[in-house]
Amino acid sequence: MVAVVAAVLGALVGSGAILPSRGPYDSEHAARIVIVGTDGGLSTIAGDGTDARTYPAPGLAFQFPAWSPDGRQVAAIGRDATQGGVFVVDDWVARSVVAVPIVAAGPDQSPIYLYWSPDGRRLAVLTSEPSGLALQVVSVDGTGPSTVVRRGQPLYWDWIDGTHLLVHSGGSGLDGFLGEVSVDAPETSPIAVALGRFQAPGVSADRRYRAYVEAGAAELASLVVEARDGSVRQVTAVTGAGALGWSPDRAQLAYIASAQQIGPPVGPLHLIDAESGATRSLLDGPVLAYFWAPDGRTITALRVVRSSDDNVVAMATLASIGARAIAQEGALSLEIGFVDVATGASRSERPVRLSDIVVAQFLPFFDQYALSHRLWSPASDAIVLPLVDDAGAAHITIVPADGSKPRQLADGVAAFWSP
Repeated sequence: MVAVVAAVLGALVGSGAILPSRGPYDSEHAARIVIVGTDGGLSTIAGDGTDARTYPAPGLAFQFPAWSPDGRQVAAIGRDATQGGVFVVDDWVARSVVAVPIVAAGPDQSPIYLYWSPDGRRLAVLTSEPSGLALQVVSVDGTGPSTVVRRGQPLYWDWIDGTHLLVHSGGSGLDGFLGEVSVDAPETSPIAVALGRFQAPGVSADRRYRAYVEAGAAELASLVVEARDGSVRQVTAVTGAGALGWSPDRAQLAYIASAQQIGPPVGPLHLIDAESGATRSLLDGPVLAYFWAPDGRTITALRVVRSSDDNVVAMATLASIGARAIAQEGALSLEIGFVDVATGASRSERPVRLSDIVVAQFLPFFDQYALSHRLWSPASDAIVLPLVDDAGAAHITIVPADGSKPRQLADGVAAFWSP
């Protein structure tokens, strides 16, 4: 199968079907944004709206592209009606396009998510297969076959370094697994816990700490923040599902947790200090998703917006059918705001309507996507979102954190900023 995909994708590249539209780009370039257009096309643009570069690929539609850690390359899943794969585009060099033959996008095996290693040498790719999900790792330069390092459903992970992952696979039953997994050798270091309800585990920016949810007695669970060497262990009681996210520059963990036993993790936003265990509330109300700014000083949060009379009803609906379904029905109103981590002050709150693909595929798994895809600018002064106008059209929009007027860049359904 890999050989077939290599031939198919190699033919696309060799024929010139996927080529950048401009010439070489200076390595000292300004921050750029990668965009998935309304037609599924792939392009990049500078944050100020100049120097747009298109990557035409007739017949292919791209999905959730992610920048390499050095901001030079973009990896994206591309597919048509019969096949596809993971493409790596060099945004600095003209005609530099590599099709990485990882899997075939078909009924038997299809890539659905990707995440760069910290050193930029590898991609970890989640594939959907008849038997469930598989986590594959492949070299970006295409040398050597992909390696399946874990199977299970669901399956989430964070990179520890370029050769090790912290993996959460399976549910809370006997098939559940949480532990550190080696990419280059068939070895694992399980963390012996009864898994609670959470999705992506997290590793702190300095790689000293990790976080996950452990099942407890009765209906309670424990959010565990611990040193990887076992020297520190902080435990916080939670009730329902949790979603975790580490600060990019210090040992602080933000989290939300549901007040119900069913439904997605929706609730107030809290912050835990990994060393002291001190916990404080940052934002009240039903927070559905949140994202750290690169400087660690601000968090942008998406909250469910309802009147006081309807809020209980909205939360009950969220718990019963989930955020994805209610948002697709148009019954879920969202508000975006920016929270100062030091003071807890919230600013620049405004209602937003996001593109369907972001609502249906990105928000329900935001804690995993937050590890691999950047909404924030490198300067931590704005985020990029696909906002939908009153006519139903989606536009890639820069939303400043200071509350100034948003600025449209292009039409599109998904967009992510370079580091």
